[in-house]
Amino acid sequence: MRGQLGSRPGTRESRSARSNLEDRRWKHLPDLEGVVEDDFLYRMYSGATILAFRVREPELVVVPRINDKLVDGRNPAMDAYPGLAGWWRTAESRWEKHKSARSTLSLLDRVDFQRGLQRQFPIAARRVVYTTSGQYLAACLIDDPVAVIDTSLYWAAVGSLHEGRYLTAILNSEALLQRVRPLQSRGEHNPRHFHLLPMDVAIAAFG
Repeated sequence: MRGQLGSRPGTRESRSARSNLEDRRWKHLPDLEGVVEDDFLYRMYSGATILAFRVREPELVVVPRINDKLVDGRNPAMDAYPGLAGWWRTAESRWEKHKSARSTLSLLDRVDFQRGLQRQFPIAARRVVYTTSGQYLAACLIDDPVAVIDTSLYWAAVGSLHEGRYLTAILNSEALLQRVRPLQSRGEHNPRHFHLLPMDVAIAAFG
């Protein structure tokens, strides 16, 4: 999503982000546009925003979390926030109309698959993230209290800046990559997925 400050205080005029990698079911749909309350806008880090030791500009996403709980458009609590309600219910309608015929998931079920979003709250002050796939593993420290992590990254909360730097140094190292590479599945030419393989490497506890 892309956004700019809305005409009403505490809101942001938002438009869905588009990509040439979109599934054919979504490519022909018009942009989703609206004014959404700031309380429901979060920065989101994905694999595309992560480099070794640093991040690119994160995306902006809508998270329908009210009173510490993720809610869908059927929940009357959403009516107190007309911007969120309009955006989310429109998104739900499009999801139900165009999702795979095999899918039984609601939009919220898909966004919070296996509670991967809900478990991020309350958001930790510092998190180490690393990419789930690619030829090279990239890791960095996220120090952002208003950000969520996409499923293309693995993350873990850390207790201090020093612990975060320690873990990112190891995860970005050639030594760890060489230990993990023989365990990876392979594409046509190169290794691809990391997933939890770095956890199979013995790393000395920090401190």
